[in-house]
Amino acid sequence: MRPIRNGLAMLALMAGLLGSAGAQAQGVFTITLENHRFSPETLDVPAGQKIELRIVNKDKTPEEFESTSLRREKIVTGGGEISVFVGPLRP
Repeated sequence: MRPIRNGLAMLALMAGLLGSAGAQAQGVFTITLENHRFSPETLDVPAGQKIELRIVNKDKTPEEFESTSLRREKIVTGGGEISVFVGPLRP
């Protein structure tokens, strides 16, 4: 198992600037892991609001969601999903 870090750590650093393509419902944003890559690579998330970041792993192997700036580290089982609650974040 290895940490997945591409672009996702930037989520915390760019919270006010990150695309709503992953939004499903008010305050819920979904990122999919497939072929060991996150999609979408960036998200627009509202500043000053707590959000739910849902990570769906379509790969067969477990992956690690890790962000030092968000202070979160979780394992996403192969074929599984997790939710990470973040925020409120500053613009």
